[in-house]
Amino acid sequence: ILSYLELKLEFPHLELQLSLNLSPKQLMNETLAVEFQKILKKHKMHARNITLEIAEFVMFEHYSVIKQNIKQLKELGFTLAIDGIGLDYQTLTKLEYLPVDIIKLDRNFVERDGDSFMKEKFTNLLVDFARNNKRIIIAEGIENKEILETVKAHGIDLVQGFYFSKPISIEEFKAYIRNEGWKKEE
Repeated sequence: ILSYLELKLEFPHLELQLSLNLSPKQLMNETLAVEFQKILKKHKMHARNITLEIAEFVMFEHYSVIKQNIKQLKELGFTLAIDGIGLDYQTLTKLEYLPVDIIKLDRNFVERDGDSFMKEKFTNLLVDFARNNKRIIIAEGIENKEILETVKAHGIDLVQGFYFSKPISIEEFKAYIRNEGWKKEE
């Protein structure tokens, strides 16, 4: 959060988004939403600028507490993402009834290898599910142009991965913003 605040001070004109991963332990804390509300107030932040990422497997443990926390966080205005999504009926059923905004499609779905027929069918099913349920879908693990083209062929427009950038320091990121590095990329 401190790096985010530092960036907001240096670049106040930019609408920066912050993504945070929530651990299973945090999601089982019944006072999670209250604690986040205190953090927002202390740092004068808006929940709408923060995406909270939840690992898909967490949805199956202590579901009632986690479901309640997810609903409360959504009511505070956070964007919610499910990360590392797999494919099974239970996952999709739970997703359908949770106020989740973003589904992050694991790179295993878009990599090309011997069983690409099944992966393609699963990817199409997840993309259709996201669209039909008004969810944003993001493909993770884009490491080369071939994977990027595969993802585009599925109609997925939002992507992330090392193809665009390796992890960089806060100082490198500031230079990237100052030099408008995203305008130079294709």
